[in-house]
Amino acid sequence: MIETKDSDLEIVARDTDQPTLLPPELRRAIERRWDGAPVQLYAMADLDPSMRLARIWLALGKEHLAIARQPVAGGEPEIQSYPRSQIRDLTETPGLSCNVLSIMGGPGEPALAVLRYTQRQRKAIENIAFVIERQTGIISAEPVLAALMPVVALLGGNGGIQSLAVVIRSMATGDLPRARIWEVMRRQVSVGLLNGAFLAVAAMALTLGLLSMGLFSSNFGAGKVAVVVGVAAVANLTIATLAGTGIPIALRRMGFDPALAASIFLTLITDVVGFGGFLMVAAALL
Repeated sequence: MIETKDSDLEIVARDTDQPTLLPPELRRAIERRWDGAPVQLYAMADLDPSMRLARIWLALGKEHLAIARQPVAGGEPEIQSYPRSQIRDLTETPGLSCNVLSIMGGPGEPALAVLRYTQRQRKAIENIAFVIERQTGIISAEPVLAALMPVVALLGGNGGIQSLAVVIRSMATGDLPRARIWEVMRRQVSVGLLNGAFLAVAAMALTLGLLSMGLFSSNFGAGKVAVVVGVAAVANLTIATLAGTGIPIALRRMGFDPALAASIFLTLITDVVGFGGFLMVAAALL
């Protein structure tokens, strides 16, 4: 096992969330092992088998998966690589002190690899697990979509919450009589479209930047993936804004307090549209 020179406090201070980049020398070593095939997605697990804080990278390519540990100065990285076709199942075990991801081969065989990580690294690890579990379909063809889906869902959620707050405030102050309902809904949808257009441009630029800098790789090209992100962002923000406006109005008509229940239904809609709609757009355009 390769030891790290970093203290626990240094690792916690540096890695309170996923690092921005896979270390370049480690990326090059992994891609050499894969005969030049690029790393498409990566995430860091921050616990070693002894439950000590560490930096262990999970890297995913089109045909391979690797688990790599950074070397100490002057050493060689420790890389374990597996064909994706060899992976048959993933087992995720949550816990209080850590989460465990077991990468399984054939039935009855021991795990190919086991990763341990704290809660702060859970989302990034689960994104890669999501891709591995779906060895066919659009996610398998373009793994970078798994990293971009949460961004689109988050944009829609924020847009919906903004409309929800505006409508509930109007109800509380008596500024939303029945005669103005359709006017308010039209105005909020227009705001959603406008916000969606601006944020779609920003999201497309971010996607192009990430892919152009080599932080992620694409099988279909950066331009096509950016268009998918832009179209999905506009659609999700528009639908989320409509939902954020319509849900409290519908709940008030049914005799319920919108302030107590509206956010639950809004979250459901934005998540379903954000993830499901994103994949539908990707399947249609890629």
